[in-house]
Amino acid sequence: MSIDFGLRYKDLYTDHAITFCLGAPSVQKGALLEVTEQALQVGIQQARSGVRTGDVGFSIEEFIKSKGEFGIIRRLVGHGIGYSIHEDPKIPNFGVQGTGYQFEEGEVIAIEPMVSLGSDEIILAPDNFTYKTVDGSLAAHFEKTIVVYSDRAQVLT
Repeated sequence: MSIDFGLRYKDLYTDHAITFCLGAPSVQKGALLEVTEQALQVGIQQARSGVRTGDVGFSIEEFIKSKGEFGIIRRLVGHGIGYSIHEDPKIPNFGVQGTGYQFEEGEVIAIEPMVSLGSDEIILAPDNFTYKTVDGSLAAHFEKTIVVYSDRAQVLT
C-alpha cells in the first residue's frame, strides 16, 4: 500500500509518500520496497545547490538499475514545492548527468522515486486518482520534501 500525502501550513506545502506491505512481504516485495526507499536516499544525497536535475535523476536511475530488473516509472516525477503542491522544476527519476535545471541554495523540492516489479508504463484508474502499472505489477513509491543547500540537503518531511 502506498500513501502519498502533503501538509499545508501558513500557505506553504510539503509532500511525502511511503509504501509498505500489509503482512509479511515476500522476498521480491521486500526487495522492491528496499530498492525504492534506498533510491530516494541516493537522490537526497545527490541534491545540492549547483547540481542539476539530470544529475539527481541519473544517480537514482543508475542505483535502481544496479539492483536488478526493476521498472522505473517515468511519467510521474519529483518536483519543486512551496506555495503550490507541484511547482517547477520537474525532477525525473532518470536522467543525463550535467543536464536540466540547476538547483539554487535554499530551494525546496520533493524527490520521489517510483519503481515497479514489471512495466514502467502506468495508467490512470477509473477513479481518476489512482495510478497502476499497465501489466498489473506491483510498484513502490517513497517521497520526501527537502531543502537544498550548498553542502547538503535537509529533509523536511
